[in-house]
Amino acid sequence: MNQTLFSLLLGLTLLTAACDKKNDEPKPAPSIEGRWEIQSTNTYSYDADRKLLRYTVDTSAAARYFYTIISKDAILHYDRKNNSLLGGGPITYLNPTTVTYGRTSGTIVIKELTAHRLVLHYLPEKLPVPYPYYEPEDIYVR
Repeated sequence: MNQTLFSLLLGLTLLTAACDKKNDEPKPAPSIEGRWEIQSTNTYSYDADRKLLRYTVDTSAAARYFYTIISKDAILHYDRKNNSLLGGGPITYLNPTTVTYGRTSGTIVIKELTAHRLVLHYLPEKLPVPYPYYEPEDIYVR
């Protein structure tokens, strides 16, 4: 009887342990593709010597008037009120965190990408030296 009980308990223990294995497969990387809702626009303002003068964050309704749809080959911006196309253009991936945007080849750096958050930092096409300039940054969620 003790032998049978021991075998039964050992079998249940092994069965429970076998069924309790965690899935060790890595999670897929988050995708940039899809609809993103703008949450804020941050602006880095620089002087002619490329020194940061000011950093501002705009979360007003005026800053959040659009949403963005990103596909594998384009970024398109739409009005939140009537879904009309506001602008956008083709993108080309230079590497996993940098794309060129539109016909003028502006550069966008993907500073953060998670399943629910995206931060895009727009670099100037050409630095307007010796003039002050700014670099906007859009914060999105979905």
